[in-house]
Amino acid sequence: MNNEKRIWGMHSQDDLLFLNQSVIAIGWEELGDLFKITPEREEIRKYYQTIYPDAKKMNVVTCVGSIARFFLEMQVGDYIVFPSKFNREINLGIIASEYYYD
Repeated sequence: MNNEKRIWGMHSQDDLLFLNQSVIAIGWEELGDLFKITPEREEIRKYYQTIYPDAKKMNVVTCVGSIARFFLEMQVGDYIVFPSKFNREINLGIIASEYYYD
């Protein structure tokens, strides 16, 4: 177990989800629950490309990087920094649970 705490920056297109429900989330609804694939960056890339076959190479790299960090690297106890366009504040939080799909 890694005891090192990290600070993650998050952005959202749905600030109120983050602010009112105290959750952090990522998009890419079409991917569904990431637990259905092997939890490795390369497997995420392959799966992403099956769902988005027309995605440009740099888009794949950027998106898969974001998804992999969210799914594989963020840990309970890590810090979240979330600049909100809704309330114009820098919001801070702590990850309180493991990844889950809703």
